[in-house]
Amino acid sequence: MSAQGGDPPPETQAERERKQQLRKLGYQIDVRYYKMSLSDLREAARRGDPQALTHLAERYLFQLDGHPREPDYEPGFRYREQAREALQQAYAQGNAHAAAMISESYLLDKQPQDAAAWNLVARRAGDALSADWFLKTKDYQALTAQQRAAAEQKADQIWRTLPLRKTH
Repeated sequence: MSAQGGDPPPETQAERERKQQLRKLGYQIDVRYYKMSLSDLREAARRGDPQALTHLAERYLFQLDGHPREPDYEPGFRYREQAREALQQAYAQGNAHAAAMISESYLLDKQPQDAAAWNLVARRAGDALSADWFLKTKDYQALTAQQRAAAEQKADQIWRTLPLRKTH
């Protein structure tokens, strides 16, 4: 059956598989989380909901951190540290992409060696899409061989201390 008028073409099997893989890795968050108040999102995160944990970290990193005019902004709140903690919990609850998000948070802090370490964790967790992207960044390209080796050692330490990730 062909698409009529302004209808989008039917989704291919390859596209369905790609979307399923992204969902499996934790890339896609249900729209209801974007509509939650911060207090409801925190409560869902407290219960261990991996999507709530992931979106809470997104809010902390990209909406609230450094934005004192945001209505939910809390002076003195350590948004980046709390985002990383939420992402580690999301990872433990099955969101493999959370490790790459932690890597990105270190890039925001201009800490490319820590970003590289978490990128290696993301790769080990099966998130090659994010891991491959990071390798193309100027921050990664600028790391020396010694810094990359140190990042590998740190990734090994992180990997050993992370709780086992649930797989659904």
